[in-house]
Amino acid sequence: MTPQEQESLPLWRWQFVTPAVAAVAGLMAVLVAAWTVYSRDASTAPTATARPGVTQVAPPTAVPSVTASGSPTTASGLAPSDVLLGRDVKPDREDACRVPGLGTGAAWLPSAMRLGGKDYEAGYYCNLVAGGTGALTFSPSRAYRRLRTSIGFIDGSGSGSRSVRFEVIGDDRVYLVEPRTLRFGESADLDIDVSGITRLKLQVTELSPAGGSGSPAQPAFALLALSPN
Repeated sequence: MTPQEQESLPLWRWQFVTPAVAAVAGLMAVLVAAWTVYSRDASTAPTATARPGVTQVAPPTAVPSVTASGSPTTASGLAPSDVLLGRDVKPDREDACRVPGLGTGAAWLPSAMRLGGKDYEAGYYCNLVAGGTGALTFSPSRAYRRLRTSIGFIDGSGSGSRSVRFEVIGDDRVYLVEPRTLRFGESADLDIDVSGITRLKLQVTELSPAGGSGSPAQPAFALLALSPN
C-alpha cells in the first residue's frame, strides 16, 4: 500500500462511519421526544381509568324526598312542619269506647300500629264491643289545613265479624268527610280539608246489636298528621 493510499484510508472509513453516527443521533432524538411526550401525558393522566367496555359512573348522592309543595320529608313521609294528633297535640276529651249507659268502657290507646298491612309510627285505637261507640276530640290550630289519616282495624284484631262506622266531625256540627263504614280487614286512607276548624272530633260506632258475643273490634285512626299546606 502506497503512502498516498494509507493517508486516504481514514477518509474512506468515514464514508461508512458518518451515516451510522447520524442514524444513532436520529434514534436518540426520537427516544428523547417520545420520553418527553410520555412524561407530559403521565403527569396529566387520571389516577384511574375505566376498563375497556365499562363506563365509570360517579357514586350516587342522597337526594331528600319532597312533598308536592316542595318541602322536604322525613323517612316516615312527614314534613318538618307536620304535627301528629296524640303525640304533638293532645286530645281535649276522650270518650271511652263503650255501649252508652253501660259500664266504664275501654280507654283510647295511643300506639304505633300495623293497619291494612302498613306500619304507622303513631295513632289511636280502642277495644270496641258490639253496639258500642267512642270518640276523641282535639283543638287544632287554624294554621293547619290538612289531616291525613288511615282508618280500619288493627292487624290481628280478635274479632273478624265486626263493622264500624268512622266519622270525622268539625266544630261539632259538620262532617269533614262522608262517614265510612268498614268491615273487619278493610282500611281506607283519608286526606281531609280542616281549614278554619278549631274543634276536631273522631268518632267510631260498632254497628252490631248491643250485647252480642265475641271479641271486641279494634278500630283505629292511624298517623293523624296535620299539615299547614
